[in-house]
Parts: sequence; C-alpha cells; structure tokens
Amino acid sequence: MTGEEMERAIEFLLKNQAAFDARLAELDARFEAERELTNQQIRELAVNQQSTQENLANLTQVVAQNSRQISQLSNVMMSVVEGQQSHKDDIDALIKLVGGLIEGRGNGKSGS
Repeated sequence: MTGEEMERAIEFLLKNQAAFDARLAELDARFEAERELTNQQIRELAVNQQSTQENLANLTQVVAQNSRQISQLSNVMMSVVEGQQSHKDDIDALIKLVGGLIEGRGNGKSGS
C-alpha cells in the first residue's frame, strides 16, 4: 500500500468515525429527551395517583356515612312499622269491643 492509499484509507476511517460519533451524539440526545419525557410522565402519573387515592378515600368516607344513615333510617322505619302494627292491633281490639257492645245492644242487652 502506498502512502497516498494509506492517507485515503485513514481519511475514510476518520470520516466514518466522525459520522458515527455524530449519529451516536444524536442518538444520545434523543435518548436523553425521551428519558426526560418519560420521567415527566412518571411524575404526572404519581400526582394523578395521589389525587385518585385522595378521591377514593373521600368516596369511602361518603359511602360509610351513607351506610350509617341508611342503617339509621332502617331503624326508624322499623320503629314506625312496629308502631303501626301496635296501633292496628289496638284498633282491631277496639273494633271488636265496639262490635261486641253493638251486638249486645242489638240482642236487647243493656250495656249498663
């Protein structure tokens, strides 16, 4: 190999090395940009996850409060139903009593 051929080979290698270094630098820059974007997305996801957890905790409290209120309402309704049944029983007894009195008077019996 002559000196001129050796120079051209070295020049060729240097140009290829420079092109490779440029591509590598470009890839490194793109990788760094993508990494920063990924890190930003991870930070946003962490903030969103925290917000979601807070919303879920609030919702859990609301559901628990609603459950307590429903339970209280059920107890009140049961009391009302029991009261109505008691009143119904009292009214039925009164109807029987009045019916007996009326029947007794109708048969010529005196209520006095």
